[in-house]
Amino acid sequence: MVPRLTLGLGCAGMMLALSLVPGYGTPRDSQLNGESLRQAARQVTASLAAPDSVRQAELQRLLADWMDTDSFTRATFDRYIQRSLDDYSKALSRDEMEALVHHHRQRVQAAVEERLERDLLDWADTRNIGAVHVVSHRVQDDTGEMELLILTEDGQHGIRGHLARQEDRWGIVELELDGDKLSDLYRARFHRILDRRYSPPVLVAHLLDRPYVVLEDFTGTPVGDLPLNWGVWRDRDQKKPLTYRIATQGDRPYLAAADSGQAIILGKFAHWNPREYPIMTWCWRTDALPDGGDESRTETNDSAAGLYVLFSQNWLGVPRQVKYVWSTTLPVGTIGRRNLLFRPWYIVMESGYDNVGRWTFEKADLEDHHARTIGGEPATRTTGLGILTDASNTGTYAEAGYGEIRVWTRQALEDGLITDHCSHLNESTRTACAPGK
Repeated sequence: MVPRLTLGLGCAGMMLALSLVPGYGTPRDSQLNGESLRQAARQVTASLAAPDSVRQAELQRLLADWMDTDSFTRATFDRYIQRSLDDYSKALSRDEMEALVHHHRQRVQAAVEERLERDLLDWADTRNIGAVHVVSHRVQDDTGEMELLILTEDGQHGIRGHLARQEDRWGIVELELDGDKLSDLYRARFHRILDRRYSPPVLVAHLLDRPYVVLEDFTGTPVGDLPLNWGVWRDRDQKKPLTYRIATQGDRPYLAAADSGQAIILGKFAHWNPREYPIMTWCWRTDALPDGGDESRTETNDSAAGLYVLFSQNWLGVPRQVKYVWSTTLPVGTIGRRNLLFRPWYIVMESGYDNVGRWTFEKADLEDHHARTIGGEPATRTTGLGILTDASNTGTYAEAGYGEIRVWTRQALEDGLITDHCSHLNESTRTACAPGK
């Protein structure tokens, strides 16, 4: 594991390098001369000696103005992002795949920006910079380099900033700290996520030091469309009309679902370690329950809302899965499986009509439920998620909505950090309706 201090020092040096560019948005190489850089170095040293609030504001401004986080994120994590989404390559068109990669790249980039800022401020709070010296600089066409020597209370450090000009803007696209590239340091720090090709939201959680991963929040898709990176699960459903669409509740998107006989399962690839993040939480709401729905019997096996967790596959490629349901008739806490080949286990989280029309917050212990159903510990890399609103067996009608899905560390549960992230949905107005009957 790369020490946090190493990353922080790199960020501090990077921001100093950014500060030495005398005129942001100016493409003229002549402005990057030795005297102007030395004058900027003196100004940087003075600003770092300012009171905490002034120093923090200045460092935040420098990061926002000068770091080319798009280029840095691409250089550091783009290969991982594309590899982690490779499961979709055969299911999506080229344009759809590019949109999916772009969506996750933006999320990772935002997390990188926040991580850089926090690393920088953490380091600046614990080390005193005595002086900044310009060793050399070079600019040619749209690229350049500058070498600095930074003197701190624990020694001296060589910094090399790699510059690039995008249109009329200069920015730092890479930084070397004592010969080590910052992109390499970040990849080394998060290598376990990259090597296992966990989904990009897992990297975002680690970059932000969050105790939870947002597996799905249904952003990035226009209202009325099928959600980004969700698709029809079973081959036999490919030609059926889809009754799943993005809708909004206040300013929050959610997945609206309805069924009167199609019984279409939507699925998405979602890879995380359920031993590291074993507690799953989500929001859902039912507006119509299938009359007589009873998941224990084939002829009445309908659920207004169902959320599948696909833990792994057996040697035949059959998913090892658990389905969390809102049942019409079975009591909360019921665990069962119909006596048919390869049927999923189901666990009843909500039952009956008492909460119909209201968003409810659910919490499930995946490790415990895996042990009580499939048996043993779950694999260390999940396969995906599925969603099903179903009224096909009862010949009735079901309608539901699905909100944000998270997974949490067990420590977060023990520390009382898991809170209801659904309550705001009941306080806002629905501005787009679920698909009609």
